[in-house]
Amino acid sequence: MAKEHGAQSKQSITGNETKECFIIMPISDPDGYEVGHFARVYNDIIEPACVKAGYYATRADQVKETNLIHVDILKRLLDAPMAICDLSSRNPNVLFELGIRQAFDKPVVLIQEKNTPRIFDISPLRAIDYKPELKYREVLTDQDVIAEAIIATANIKPESGSINSLIQLLSLSAAKLSHLNPAETENAQMQLLREEVSQMKNLINKFVSQKVLSASELLISSNEIYTSLVNEYLNIEQSYLSKNVSVVEIRNSLVDLQMRLRLHNKRESSTEVKNRLNRLDKELVNLLAQIKSVSGSAMMEEPPF
Repeated sequence: MAKEHGAQSKQSITGNETKECFIIMPISDPDGYEVGHFARVYNDIIEPACVKAGYYATRADQVKETNLIHVDILKRLLDAPMAICDLSSRNPNVLFELGIRQAFDKPVVLIQEKNTPRIFDISPLRAIDYKPELKYREVLTDQDVIAEAIIATANIKPESGSINSLIQLLSLSAAKLSHLNPAETENAQMQLLREEVSQMKNLINKFVSQKVLSASELLISSNEIYTSLVNEYLNIEQSYLSKNVSVVEIRNSLVDLQMRLRLHNKRESSTEVKNRLNRLDKELVNLLAQIKSVSGSAMMEEPPF
């Protein structure tokens, strides 16, 4: 897997500058796929194709520049001069990120496994098929085809229009991003977490209305546990930002929450919920580090785990 990159461009092995290509694809393996399938697709097809086209690949799980994980990913999604989106498995997160990229009319190359059903809403856009069996010669061919598509997409002039731009196909105006100051950025992080909790609650309510789960089952469901943990984290973070509670109390609350979170993570069987718990764990670690840097190491001993 490619190493983490922290800039929009870097020097290649040959000394030439290369640009970033942000990869929108499933990170974990959806149901029906072998373990590590999409990691192999990334390593064997996508990343080499980017290199051939003069780009370096960056995936969402490789992005970590600040304490604001979600904001980092969104910034990279919008700032990268090129993107590849793998539509295989119709992953909701993938389609959400593609929608953001399309809204801002940023260049993107669409790929998918051969025989993937077309998605009606984006059927006007061209997608390149690759062979999921990952046979050696087929992989080399798929690398070349995708590399050529990257180069062709990058060379399209704005006035000529792009076949992979819904904004241009529908003659719409692209969205524009306003610049946030640091205080607004902190608020954006909390808002993203709150929205995630809200989406989870909406999903639970949908399950109740459809009688998919009983109320008693929902009370002890993994999603309910995750929602509770996120709410608790937001309350602790708000107390820290408002300075209503001492730093020591904040730190102790975070350590207690982190221990319970990791205990739930060990018991959790759902990959999706485990990924959510891991993201929340990272936020906890980052906030603990921030508190330690502000308060000094003398009063901030490392947690006992």
